[in-house]
Amino acid sequence: ETGLCVRTFEGHRSFVISVCFSPDGERVLTGSADKTAKVWSTDGGERLHTLSGHDLRVTSVAFSPDGARVLTGSLDTTLKVWSSETGECIRTTGSPFNVNSA
Repeated sequence: ETGLCVRTFEGHRSFVISVCFSPDGERVLTGSADKTAKVWSTDGGERLHTLSGHDLRVTSVAFSPDGARVLTGSLDTTLKVWSSETGECIRTTGSPFNVNSA
């Protein structure tokens, strides 16, 4: 309402490419050129999980409608599904092209 910054999330080693809120607004998901995605608490700003496993930039991130899983897409031509609660990679799917939107 005021336009003031209420939270800054720091921890990626390179620039952030993609950001989204969880459906309930309790978490933020970021994807970065450092090849990781991170799940953050919107309340305190602490990092909840670092999702590592892509070989190139994470270009797109999204939460599932129920917030239980997250999807990451990368220039390494893979999509990964992760548990948003544990940070565990559940599935990796390949693509013949770079992934720019998930």
